[in-house]
Amino acid sequence: MNNTSTSANAQVADYIIVGAGSAGCVLANRLSASGRHSVILIEAGGKDSNFWIDVPAGIAMIMSNPAYIWPNQIRRVASFGNRRLTLVSGKTLGGSSSVNGMFYVRGVREDYDGWARMGCAGWSWDEVLPYFKRAERFPEGNAQTYGQSGELRLSWQDERHPSSEAFVKAAMLSGIPFNEDMNGGDPFGIGMPVATIYQGRRQSTAKAFLRPALNRPNLRVISSGLVRRVIFEGQRAVGVEYELGDRTPTVVRCAKEVILSAGAFGSPHILQHSGVGDADRLWGLGITPVAHMPAVGENLQDHLYGHVKLRMRRKADSKNSLLGSKPRMALEAIRWLLTKRGALNTPSAQAMSYVRSHPDVGAPDLQIVMRPYSFHATPGGIAIDAEPTITVSAGLARPYSRGFVASAPQIRGSGGWLI
Repeated sequence: MNNTSTSANAQVADYIIVGAGSAGCVLANRLSASGRHSVILIEAGGKDSNFWIDVPAGIAMIMSNPAYIWPNQIRRVASFGNRRLTLVSGKTLGGSSSVNGMFYVRGVREDYDGWARMGCAGWSWDEVLPYFKRAERFPEGNAQTYGQSGELRLSWQDERHPSSEAFVKAAMLSGIPFNEDMNGGDPFGIGMPVATIYQGRRQSTAKAFLRPALNRPNLRVISSGLVRRVIFEGQRAVGVEYELGDRTPTVVRCAKEVILSAGAFGSPHILQHSGVGDADRLWGLGITPVAHMPAVGENLQDHLYGHVKLRMRRKADSKNSLLGSKPRMALEAIRWLLTKRGALNTPSAQAMSYVRSHPDVGAPDLQIVMRPYSFHATPGGIAIDAEPTITVSAGLARPYSRGFVASAPQIRGSGGWLI
């Protein structure tokens, strides 16, 4: 099979993976590793070759580029003041791992152990830790906590803005303890997060897991291929239909499994458009049900964040003066190209805290993130603020609200679904 193709005729593979994101790239690597199974990986977005994807501080450039972002829209509801909000996710090889803030944050031990107590065998903290470690390569980290020879390279941040250091000191003075490593199962405290950055470059799952596997003859990667539906024979998935730029439908069939890893928004959308979901809702959309599964698309939850901008005192500066200046950014880009160091070699935030909203709460339920810059929304995306301000964001780690993903009459490639 050819690799990284943007065109393909009908094919057959043992496994078809839909979505080359944070999960799909790992699955493609693992399933093709033995050479015994053929794998086709289909990604709706294009290749992850944009310069700013590689640059850690280039996140502002990518998040405002519609070529790499799905604009998942929320329906107008009274609780949002009848506004239509957008929840973005990645649309390129690597998915959201190619456009995110590059924090490497595991879940809390209590969450995993709670799943095990509810009957999810194999999901306790002690049971999932070996899988974390298998994927990681972090020689600078504690070998009892981190893997040393996996594919995903991690690093501590060695270049920090003065405002980040000041934020950590202020948190400690307020009584929040310093936590040297938030990935050990108990993240309570303030600290500097581990980053998915290595030698100055973003480490997405596409770079860490997919690229090393591209030369395998049993793996085919199709980028810019928008999967329209899963093909069923009876209630058995036997393949998928996708379209390339010319919108010509192409069918690929599987001998073993179709694996949907198109994300929290994409997977339920594809299932519903394929006839899997609430039958009444599907009939209303003109879709013939294949299987009545009303849970498809339900129980959507997200970490709601509130952002506060704080102006720096006296002559102190934030990163706004750099990120908002094209000449300075150009010089820093040259520095990054030559040395992979400098102001562009940092993730989106340099300080993070997990705290409890109330003393009676068990595990921390609030995440506080400090960014040494600030930005505002524009019709074209986001723009850096002119004033010397930083951003402190507080997010709900355990939100109570639940929503759903519903396939709209038009389908995903043309702007489609409601949340």
